[in-house]
Amino acid sequence: MKFYKFGLVIVLACLLVVGSFLGSALIGEPIGKAEAEVQQAQITVSGSGVISVAPDQAKLSLGVLTIAPNAKKAQQDNARIANNVINALIKAGVPRDKIETLDYSIWPEYSYPKPEESKPPVISAYRVSNTILVTVDDLAKIGSIIDAAVTAGANQVQSIQFLRKDTGPTQREALQKACEEARLKAEAIATALGVEITGIASVQEDSTISYPPVYRSMAEGLASGAVPTPVQPGELQINASVKVVFRIQ
Repeated sequence: MKFYKFGLVIVLACLLVVGSFLGSALIGEPIGKAEAEVQQAQITVSGSGVISVAPDQAKLSLGVLTIAPNAKKAQQDNARIANNVINALIKAGVPRDKIETLDYSIWPEYSYPKPEESKPPVISAYRVSNTILVTVDDLAKIGSIIDAAVTAGANQVQSIQFLRKDTGPTQREALQKACEEARLKAEAIATALGVEITGIASVQEDSTISYPPVYRSMAEGLASGAVPTPVQPGELQINASVKVVFRIQ
């Protein structure tokens, strides 16, 4: 009798467990269907916009490189020439607060003996390099500023980078073009598929500005003559791209 009651309890417990499981499954089924019905079809497109704009500022890298048998002499020569260059830049119309030191370094040069001599290399000279960064707001003066710096002793014209002080309005214009392109793509796809755009699920944006530097070799920087150094700023490109997910039905 005890075994009978114990077995009956086990059977009832199993029935309760199975009933709970079936109940959960039955309740969960319509929820899953509802979620599937709520989930809406989507199409994803990208758009890009490019705006060209004239620069209104330039960053000019000028260098003074000196070589001497010892570090002190190389450093003194470099300091004297660099001061002359800075004074020439100020005289050419560059404000002092637009002139800054970008890099300064001292390193030795070695003389290597012949392999059969079995001797270690020895220091033969020292090089001192001083790179000056000049910010120019009047682009028409870049050529004359380079000429003034070279005449004063600068022997390296490393690069010119043209910039735009305020890119906000142009970036927004490029973004508008990118969004318009994305919308036109989505409308074309929706028309071809016979569906209707009902809204926007998400938007991702990315913007970049291309600042193409004008690199000049030392030989070009040292060009002398009565003709001013010609510099053409060209144009900058403001690039914007968007990724848009549209809801459709």
